[in-house]
Amino acid sequence: SLPAWLGERGGWLDPSSADHFAAFSRDVAAAIGDLVDYWATLNEPVPFALFTYIEGNWPGGTPTDYFTEIFYIMTDPTSSLVGALKTMERGHTLVYVQLHELYAANGWGQPQVGLAARSQVLQPNFVTDIAAVQIARAISEFMFVDAVKGS
Repeated sequence: SLPAWLGERGGWLDPSSADHFAAFSRDVAAAIGDLVDYWATLNEPVPFALFTYIEGNWPGGTPTDYFTEIFYIMTDPTSSLVGALKTMERGHTLVYVQLHELYAANGWGQPQVGLAARSQVLQPNFVTDIAAVQIARAISEFMFVDAVKGS
């Protein structure tokens, strides 16, 4: 999850959270980078965004329902979990670049930098489930990983 102070500012919906994340990660990497070969910048960003910005389980989130969230995604993606994921993508990219620069500057070799992504099979049980499954697939199946890969 996030520090409470960052959650109070909207968490990953606050675009500056990517910069805070990168600054924290830079400090950690400078302190222990010579001991680490493999980095995972984020753990399951899509479920985190769903549980935070729809269910309100963690700092920065306000409970809502899936229909309201779908409305936000269609009308103003920056105010929805999609906006949070875009900020997380930016945070990951900043940290990725920083780690490579830090390792090169210190002669530590090449860091392996990635993230932990979750994948699941979504199938409709009834014809009435088809639209919901298509929306869920659009949000969860590789949207974040594909965006990071392209950045």
